[in-house]
Amino acid sequence: MVQTAENVAKEAGITKEECDAVVLRRYEQYLVALENDRGFQKRYMFPVEVKVSKKETKLIDRDEGVTPTTRQASPS
Repeated sequence: MVQTAENVAKEAGITKEECDAVVLRRYEQYLVALENDRGFQKRYMFPVEVKVSKKETKLIDRDEGVTPTTRQASPS
């Protein structure tokens, strides 16, 4: 997947620094969506129960797997 992203960026003439800037901006926007007890997210996200096994379910009520980032943490 990383190679595909690099190929598309090269084809479009987008630099690594430009990609990093977009990633940082999107993460900043995500943090704003979490403000006020996730007020923005709650307008369109709703809890969903997912069956993990025959006897266990898991309530998904927020994003999972979002990787925090900073300008300093952005790999170069």
